[in-house]
Amino acid sequence: MPTKKPRLQVTVTAEVQEYLDRAHTMWPEETNTSTLVTRLMAEGYARVTTDAEMTLRRRQRARRKLASTHPWPGPPAEEHLASVREGWAE
Repeated sequence: MPTKKPRLQVTVTAEVQEYLDRAHTMWPEETNTSTLVTRLMAEGYARVTTDAEMTLRRRQRARRKLASTHPWPGPPAEEHLASVREGWAE
């Protein structure tokens, strides 16, 4: 189909064929290889996005727990840091 959008080429190696076979098992109604590749990409994107969100939430929980255990110093610490920075050579 004509398009001005960039196209991708993928060599169907044994590994890629395995992915396509698995995709065909998951979506037997799809007979078009391009559609299978697109669905696989969408599934992969959803997984990566979910994993990234889970990692972010895990890190946020860890930060909250750490902050409640060892609260970050307030303004007095900032004043101390400012005095330390004054002594630094530029």
